[in-house]
Amino acid sequence: MATVSKFSVFTEFAYRAGTFIPNPMGEKPFSGFFRVEIPYVGPMLVVAGILLLGVIVAFAIYLYQNNEAAKKIGHVLLKISLVVQIIAIGFLVSGIKSTTDVFPKLQTQLAADSSQYAIVGREINSKQNLSAQEFAALTPAQHEQAGRNFFQNNGSKMFLSLNTNPVEVAGLLTALAGTFFVIMFAFRTDKLIERLPSLDSLDSLMYKTACLAFAGLAMLLITGAIWANESWGRPWGFDSKETGALVAWLTYAAFLHTRISRGW
Repeated sequence: MATVSKFSVFTEFAYRAGTFIPNPMGEKPFSGFFRVEIPYVGPMLVVAGILLLGVIVAFAIYLYQNNEAAKKIGHVLLKISLVVQIIAIGFLVSGIKSTTDVFPKLQTQLAADSSQYAIVGREINSKQNLSAQEFAALTPAQHEQAGRNFFQNNGSKMFLSLNTNPVEVAGLLTALAGTFFVIMFAFRTDKLIERLPSLDSLDSLMYKTACLAFAGLAMLLITGAIWANESWGRPWGFDSKETGALVAWLTYAAFLHTRISRGW
């Protein structure tokens, strides 16, 4: 959840959905680059994130101190987090579908905070046929002007769609599903444990799966950086997909390192 909407959820308590521009050829719309804030979604996601952190703390206390009260608190926080996530996704879907006045909303948003012009301009310039040296030579003012020109020419055509942010929506739905399954299994642990293979089999399967995932993510990061450098003139842009993949790779790396070095 932290990486959605270009990190604005946890840095500004705001969720901003990407925009589209119609394709004159009637094919897939073009990206509008600018992002429009959807009311209430950001604060709800922040609350959900805080609740999930509380769940982690509560269950950690339960595991290390065998504190039943902490376990009950963790279950309550988990249920509340599930409800908050559902509400956040509901606000997101309804907000995107009901927002038809994208241009005036963006104008108001940009009047209050014009930083998006430079961000969008940089992204637009990165897609031009510029060498790495030419792109690096562009000044922040030039990036901002490119963003302003793009908005002036295309702002009135911009619209919102759920297809604009498929990775972010998928991430939110995955977090929701994960929370739901944790709650579901929390009340049927005995039956679940009875049906599981032996601990040695599970440990071996987990280790092999982690090795494959680690190698696959490494290849994804390397080839993705090469492709991004060829396409946009930079190997890394810290967007949600890149950052999420890096965090996942580092997590697997930490697990494999501790297992090999410590035997965990």
